[in-house]
Amino acid sequence: MSKLYALIGYPLEHSLSERFFNDKFQVEKINAKYLNFPLKRISELKKLLKNNPDLYGFNVTMPYKQTIIPYLSSLDVYSQAVRAVNTVKVIKNSNSTLVNETNHSILIGYNTDIYGFEQLWNKNIGETCVKSVLILGNGGATKAVSYVLSKKNIKFFIASRTPNADNQIHYNDIWKKNIDFQVIINATPVGMYPLLNIIPPIDTSQISSSHTVIDLIYNPKQTLLLKIADKQGAKIINGYDMLIFQALKAWDIWTENHCF
Repeated sequence: MSKLYALIGYPLEHSLSERFFNDKFQVEKINAKYLNFPLKRISELKKLLKNNPDLYGFNVTMPYKQTIIPYLSSLDVYSQAVRAVNTVKVIKNSNSTLVNETNHSILIGYNTDIYGFEQLWNKNIGETCVKSVLILGNGGATKAVSYVLSKKNIKFFIASRTPNADNQIHYNDIWKKNIDFQVIINATPVGMYPLLNIIPPIDTSQISSSHTVIDLIYNPKQTLLLKIADKQGAKIINGYDMLIFQALKAWDIWTENHCF
């Protein structure tokens, strides 16, 4: 029987996950398929599970990486730490007390964004002397990025429209606080396909050759933010490596014989 895997989120026009996994299945002769399920509300998940009994795992993208948690049976150590989930394993026909009431399955939440971003960083930044990082946005992706930077003992600041912590600053104050950061990371969906002509609310005129700009968006390959940064001499990196590494980790989780 063919197994089904999927992506949930809204919207999903930008995603390359469906093509990546179906190409993988074809090349490796795996009897499975991967589909996109654009859910306008996370509450639609229950109906999705009920209507797709052959679903054995799914990825979660914006805006549901945090709101999906109440629908899950349990979380792995990483998703517990950051309170964000991007991968779910569906375990069928279990008698465990963790069974999901909708489809008699266990739904285990994982965060493979942490692994994906760490591999992106190691491949493109490595052990260079980065003392401080600016992260744009404060959503689920930022939680994964923050976890990795904390693990590496790298100081970081989070730009937000509503800063509410010591390491958070308003977008308008990024260049006013005299913060010396070497890396800027866009962890927002701003600039993602199909909205190609917008950038996060940051004064890009201050970006220079002393900066590395990472945009976690991978479609398009170069967001408008990266194009501007490139013209001003900054090193630029998109999110494609993170996409691939987190997807491969998700596949490892789905095909394991144990929950954790």
